[in-house]
Amino acid sequence: LETYNRYLIINGKNEYTMAKLMEHSWYENPFVNAICNKLYNSNKPIQIIWMGDYANDRFDSQYLVNDISINKLKRYYHLCWNSPDNKAIAITDFSLNSKYINNHDKGVYINCDNYFQCNKTSDDWCIHPLPILTCFGNGLGSGDYNYPSLDSSIDLIGNWAWDKLSITDKPINDFYEILPIFKEGM
Repeated sequence: LETYNRYLIINGKNEYTMAKLMEHSWYENPFVNAICNKLYNSNKPIQIIWMGDYANDRFDSQYLVNDISINKLKRYYHLCWNSPDNKAIAITDFSLNSKYINNHDKGVYINCDNYFQCNKTSDDWCIHPLPILTCFGNGLGSGDYNYPSLDSSIDLIGNWAWDKLSITDKPINDFYEILPIFKEGM
C-alpha cells in the first residue's frame, strides 16, 4: 500500500502541494498527473481511494464505500493523514490526451479526450475525473467538490473509490464507455 500526501518532488526537493480536493483536481495538475502516470505505467490495475482530510467523519455503515470495512477505512485514513511514511511523488509531463481511464471492477472506461471536450470551461479549465471518482469524504470540508453544476454526475462522486483502475492507450475490450460530467455550478 502506497500513500502520497501533499508533496511533489520538484527539482530534487519535496514541495508542498494543495491538499484540498478542488485545489488540485484539475487537468494538468502535477500531483494528479503523477498519480495517473503511476496508473499508466503499472502492469496491473491499482486500487485507489482519494482520502479527504475530513473522511474520518464518515466512518459509519451509512457511508461505506465499495464494501471496504470501517477498520480498513480508518487504517487508510491514518496512513494518508497521520503517517510519517507518506511519500513524495515526482512530477511528470504525463497527459491524459488520447488515453482511457478504465474501471476493472465496473467494466467501464472514460475516453479522456471526450471527457475533456464535454467538461472544459470556455477558458479550457477542466475538473480531473480521477480524484472526483475515487474520493472519500467529499462534501465535509470547504475545499471539496461542493457545488456541482445541475448536469453533473453527482451519483458518480466517490463511486470508484478503491476500485481497480488502469490508464491505457486503447479502451479495454468488453468494457463500455461512460461520460461523467463534473463541472462547478455558479
